[in-house]
Order: sequence, then C-alpha cells, then structure tokens
Amino acid sequence: MGESMTLLTGVISHLPAMAVRKRLSAAALLTLTLTLLVVLAWTPAVAWPLRLGALLLLLLLHTASLHHCAHRSQRELDERTEQLRESELRLRSLIAAAPDIICFKDGEGRWLEANRSDLELFCLQGVDYRGKTDAELAELTDPIYRDAFLACEASDEAAWQAGTLARCEERIPLAGGGERVYDVLKVPVFADDGERRGLVVLGRDVTALRAAERQLRRTEERWVMALDGAGHGVWDWDATCDKVFYSHQWKAMLGYAPDEVGHALDEWSSRIHPDDLDACKAALQAHLDGKTKHYRFTHRLRCRDGRYKWVLDQGMVFDRDPEGRPLRLVGTHTDITAQKAAERDLAASEARYRNLVEVAPYSIQEIDTEANIRYANPASAAILSYTQEQLRTMNVADLMPHEHRETFLAFIQDLCEQQPPPEPLDNENITGDGRRIQVRVNWNYLHDAAGKVSGFVSISDDVTDVRRAEAEIQRLAFHDHLTGLPNRLLLQEQLAEMLAAQRRSGQIFALHMLDLDHFKEINDSLGHPVGDQLLESVAARICEAVPSDDFVARLGGDEFALVQRELTDTADASTLALKLIETIARPYKLDENLVYTNASIGILVNTDPSASVDVLMSRADVALYKAKDAGRAGYALFEESMSHELQQEMSLTRQLLQAIEMGELMLEYQPQFSLADGRLVGAEALLRWRHPQRGVLYPGDFLEVAEKRGLMRPVGNWVLDEVARQAADWASRGLVFGRLAINLCAAQVNDEAFAEVVRGILNDTGVDPGLLELEYTETMLMKASDSSRAALHEFSDIGISFAIDDFGTGFSSLMYLKLFHTDKLKIDREFVRDLLTDPGDAEIVKATIALGSALGLTTVAEGVEAEEQAEFLRQHGCDQVQGYLYARPMSAEALEGHLDAQGVLLD
Repeated sequence: MGESMTLLTGVISHLPAMAVRKRLSAAALLTLTLTLLVVLAWTPAVAWPLRLGALLLLLLLHTASLHHCAHRSQRELDERTEQLRESELRLRSLIAAAPDIICFKDGEGRWLEANRSDLELFCLQGVDYRGKTDAELAELTDPIYRDAFLACEASDEAAWQAGTLARCEERIPLAGGGERVYDVLKVPVFADDGERRGLVVLGRDVTALRAAERQLRRTEERWVMALDGAGHGVWDWDATCDKVFYSHQWKAMLGYAPDEVGHALDEWSSRIHPDDLDACKAALQAHLDGKTKHYRFTHRLRCRDGRYKWVLDQGMVFDRDPEGRPLRLVGTHTDITAQKAAERDLAASEARYRNLVEVAPYSIQEIDTEANIRYANPASAAILSYTQEQLRTMNVADLMPHEHRETFLAFIQDLCEQQPPPEPLDNENITGDGRRIQVRVNWNYLHDAAGKVSGFVSISDDVTDVRRAEAEIQRLAFHDHLTGLPNRLLLQEQLAEMLAAQRRSGQIFALHMLDLDHFKEINDSLGHPVGDQLLESVAARICEAVPSDDFVARLGGDEFALVQRELTDTADASTLALKLIETIARPYKLDENLVYTNASIGILVNTDPSASVDVLMSRADVALYKAKDAGRAGYALFEESMSHELQQEMSLTRQLLQAIEMGELMLEYQPQFSLADGRLVGAEALLRWRHPQRGVLYPGDFLEVAEKRGLMRPVGNWVLDEVARQAADWASRGLVFGRLAINLCAAQVNDEAFAEVVRGILNDTGVDPGLLELEYTETMLMKASDSSRAALHEFSDIGISFAIDDFGTGFSSLMYLKLFHTDKLKIDREFVRDLLTDPGDAEIVKATIALGSALGLTTVAEGVEAEEQAEFLRQHGCDQVQGYLYARPMSAEALEGHLDAQGVLLD
C-alpha cells in the first residue's frame, strides 16, 4: 500500500515535467490529474484523510475546470460574434457594390433589401421601397417600368410554385430608350411547415452577351453557308446536351435529305466504318483532352445507299468549362474519296508512282523539314531551268527572291510544329536562266514511322501565263474592250477618290459626259465595224486633247466621260468642252468612208464634296440631256433648275404611264362637214387626259414629254384601239357618221410591229376598215422605213383611208404623194387663220386646193372659225371643213346626240 501511494505521489509530482516533455495540452494534463485523483479517492486501502483530501482536491479541480471551460466558451462566442458582425458588414458592402442586381423579398413578395444596382435600374433611389410589392413600386417610379414590375411578380410566383431555384430572363426597359436583358436566379425559402418565408433574387446584365450571341449566330450562319457552298459538310457538337448540328451539305454528301438525319452523335459515329471507328475515337479523344490543337482524322462514312466515302474529318474545341471539359466542337467533313483512291493507287506500286512522277508535266519535289530538296522530277528541272542533280543540292528558299527567303523558312518551321491542314500556295521562283515565274504549289506532309513530320511533297506548276491572263481579265473587268479606256466601274472609283480628295483639300473638279450625235445612223448606214472604228478614233482624239492626268472613260455605246482634275473655275471646263467638240467634229477617214460626227457634252463642276458618285453622274447626265435637247453639238453646264425640270418631266412620264393603265386617257371627236351641203362626213379623234389633280389636259400639255420619253407608241396604239372600238360600236347600232380620223405618230409608224399591231386591233374589234382614216405628216412620210410603207399600202388595199395632215408645213415632194396611197390633204389651221389678211397664206391655201383637185384628192381645211373663211374656201373648191364655226370637239356621247339631232340615226 505504501508503495502504491509512493508511486501515485511520484506520478503526480512528475506530471508537469511529463507535460513539458510529452507536450501534453492543458486539457490532457487536467484529465490525467483527475484520473489519478479519482483512483486515489476511491482506493479503499488509502487512509481516509488522504482520500478525503483527494476528494476535496478533485472537487476543486472540477470546479476550476468548469469555470475555465465557461470562460473559454464565452471568449469563443464573443470572437465568433465579432467575426459574424464583420462578415455581415463585408457581405452588405459586397452586395451594395455588386454590379449584379440583388434583392430580398419576404414570403408575400414585399421588398426587404435591394442593392444599389437594383435601385438604379428601376430609378428607386430615394424611394422608401422596403415593405412594398412590385405592383406598389410600379406606381412610385417611371410608368415605363410597370410591365417589367408585373413580369417580375409573375416570375416570382413561378419560382414559388416550382419550390426550388428558378431561372428566367427578364427585359427591363430604359427611360432613355432601349432595354437591358437580365439573366435572373430566384431562390425561394420555406419554413419547415412549407410556409413561404422569403425570396432571394439575383440578376446579371447579359444585354451585351445576348447581342454577342446574336452576332455569333449570324456569323456562324454565314460561315456554315460559305463552307457548304465550298463543298464542306459542317458539324457542330454541343457536348452539354450531346446534340450535333449537321449542315445540309453534310447530309447531301451522304445522300440524305435534310429531314432524314437527326441531331444525335450516333448519326455520325454509327456511320463510321468499323475498321476506322477506334482510331477515329482515339484521335477525337486526344483533342478533347487537349493533347492536340486541332482534331483531324481521315476515315470512311457510310452513305445512304450503303457505299462508303472517305472523308477528311477536321474540327476544334471552341469552348471549355472552367475545369477544362469541352463544351462545344465545330468541324467539317470533306469528301476525299477520289483523293483516297489516288493514294491507294500510288501506294499499290512505287514503280508506277515513280513512272508517273517522272513523266508528269508538273514540278514534283520532295523536301525535308528544313526545305532542302531531296528529290525533283524532270518536269521540275525543266520548269526551273536547272538539272535534277542541281536541284537536289539546293534549298527551296534558293529558288525564291532574296527578300522572301527568311519568311518562307519560318513558314516551313511553323508547318513542322503546328501541322495545319495543307493549303495551296502561290510562290515566286527565279529560274536558272534568271527568269521570274509564278508557281502554284499544292503540298502535303510526309511522316516517318513514328508519325512525326519528316518532310513535304509538293506539286507545282508554272502559272505565270495564268496569272498574266487573270490580270488581263481583271483589266478587262475595269476597261472597255474596244477602246481600252477605263469603264463605268473604274470611273465610279475615280469619282469616289476625287470626292475624298475634295473633302480634304477643297479642290474643285469637273465631270464631262460626252455623247456622239446621230451615231446610230452611222452604225445603221455604214455598219458596225465602221462604227467601232469611229469610237476608237473618237477615244484617241479625246485622250490627245486633254491633259495626261485627266481621266477618260467609255461608259458604253457612244457615251464617254471625262474627269477634269485641275480646275480653277467654270470657265476652264467650258474651254475644254469647246476644244473637245471642235476636235471630235473634224472628219474621220474610216476605210473608204469620210465620216462626220459631233458630240454633245454635259458638264458638272462639282463644289459639293458631300455628294455621292451616283449624284455626280446623274447631274452630269441631266446637263447632257439639256445639251442634246438644245440642238446637239454643244455643251451645257449643270444647274439645279435642270434637275427640277427633269424631275417634272420624269414625274409627268410616270403619271402618263399610270394614266394609260388607270383609264385616265379619253377621246373627243371634232366633226368634219362637207363644205358644199353641210353634211356630216366624219370626225377627227382628239386625245385628252383626265388628270386627277390638274383636270383635263390637251395634247400640247404632255405629248412633247411623251415623245421625248418614248411613250408615243403606247399612247398612239391606245388611241387607235379606242377609235376602232368606238367605230365598231357605232356601226353595230346603225349610226352613220363617215370616217373617224386618227393621227399617227412617227414612233408608231416606224415600229417594226406596227403592221402586226394594226392587224390585231382590226381582228379584236371587228371594225370595218372603211370606217377608219389614218393621218400622218409629210415629215413622217420622208422617214418611213420600207416595212412601214409596205404596211400602209396593205392597209390602203383593205379599205383604210389616209390623209396627209398639216400639209405644207413640212418638207416633202410630190414623189411621196405618189409613193403612198393618199386620199386627203389637210390644210393646216395656221394657213386658214390668216388667209383673209395674209396674201401669202391665201395663195398657199388656193395652191393646196388646186393640187388636191388635180391629184383627185379630197381637201380638208382645219380651224375654220368664221363664215368669211368658209366662203373663201368654198369659192376656191375646198371639199371639207372642220372648226369651231361648225362644231367644237365633243365626247362620243355628245357626237351621238349631234347625229340624232340631225336625224341621222337609223331605225
């Protein structure tokens, strides 16, 4: 017993030393001490005073231990409280400063807390927002946010209903215009009993991201279309959902319609030839693991008809997650079946390969990774003017101009390291005899047994002539093939440059538009070869007449353009125009022909650098139009008023075209009477235009514009058709009125389809040809073509009458009266008006009546307005008259009433 106590006492006395030596913690030391005291207190052999002391000491230590634990717990609690407070302050600061919107709501959707970004978004700064719902806040800020607040409430409710984190996209309008798009997360919080406790709203501005995504989609669509157009099948693998987009070309390459292939990865992998599948997957996995920069593999794919095609499969990972896992891969499949067949043929027989290489007309070389030539075929030696032995001692860079060598060697090094897909190259080589040639190089990698790039094989051809031809094609695209002058495209580029220079320096310049007068007549009379010679000669004269730095172009046909660069004022442009007109007007000796021509010139002296090229050319064209309208062989300077006049003409032209379509044209009829007995013998159809804004227009108001703008043919044909229908209608109702006279225009008569048009109208209307009378002028007779004259004779034979209108005002001879079957001569109103006061007009009227009587023609006097005029005409034998003295022009209905009043209407 004494030994036990001694041992126990020794252990206790040695505890501090043990604690230090063994590095015991205070808790461990206390535990050990308590354990020894418990043993001592409960050991029966120990004397009771010692046991009692041990118990008291045990109680004292236990109390001290509890106090120490309590004090430490309180200290730890205080520390944690302080840490929590600091953490809360940091969290609040972060939330307040966060660029994302952050909002906390209670279970009933009332706002509890929102950060600055959220308040600024809805303009809630200074608003007491706490405790208010979205609908209540919508009333406290700009009305533009109302729909956004209501949409927020709806998405809140959707999150509550989902019972878990919800994600949505919300669009918030901006007071200044536009909107912002937010990617919003909503986290609902519930009590244990399921009661709604709160909602956390987090939103990130993805406006720019969405715009970028839209732009990316458009870009992707463009490159997919481009690749499809180039014959590459495109695939786009979204690894997040394991779906693959296959382009139309991809499906078509395998013989499938667009709707016969889905979006599963298996649509691709299941069609890979079994012998290629494992290696293909390994190559793809190596790229997915980041071991290769690009995925590239050649394998076979099964087509719809069961056959296999070899494809070059290329792609690349375009997006990875933070852990490096691939999210998206994009690539192409290119049909290389023919290429693989060629490779098999080459591999089948090295001898045959060598034979083919030796006799090939292209340069074939094998080079190492430093561009040293290891082999060159005979064609390579011939093209480069070296022997094969010489080439085998050279580097490819030795064949290039000195300034290109370092770049080429760096390119070769990059090929060895990066191994991009082979693409054709254009190089310049210097031959052994010093010539520079352009070569087109197609090449491929050579690999050793380990798969490492060991060199390259190149197949090239001398494309110097091809490039020269391409340059010539490029030149022809911007130059006129006949004269060699720049064409319209190059002129437009030149004008753009002149405008840019004018904006910088303010230097004015002039644009001259030149058009040869009556060039068509030269072409028609002397033939197109002579016309071409004339154009070449004119081009040469223009170039000789202008300074060398001025720009001359041919725009087509007989139209040229000149850009006059150095210009001090408008007078310089006028001086040059007069010089050009004089130069062009000199006679041309072309073959055996002495040809004369003139030029009309429209000039724009541009002082408006903000004008567009189209505006410049339009203004110069307007000036040219005015120059030709003024009598040709002259020039006109552009003025703003010209544009206004031309716009008015163009507007009237458009309105007249619409008038024909909309039925706004109408006819009035002026009766013609026998001078002897006053009988109604016919009527002349007169054109009117019932204009929707200007009222009734007479021919003088619009026919001049119609003639300029080429509308006389459709207008004249409409009149002819309308008169024929009216004549047929009157005849069907038994109305006797004589013949209806129709004025023809030169454009109608000289139209090659004139005879066909008239025959069609006669057939369509069923009118009796004897009821129609066609009027034409003397000048029209002079210009009529042989086919037109034949048509007039044909119509005369079937009963249509003909009258020469305004006789005596044109230039003709009696020969034309003989050539054409003519029934009437119409005396122009200008002679009739003054026949009582002007002896000259009176003699012309008497002579015309006498001529008509001698030739057996009916004479008709127009514009008779006085009885004295009628008496004069009657005394000298005039047959018929028309004019206000007898009847004004009237509508068809009014003419019917006139006939009825005279009792002409048959029962």
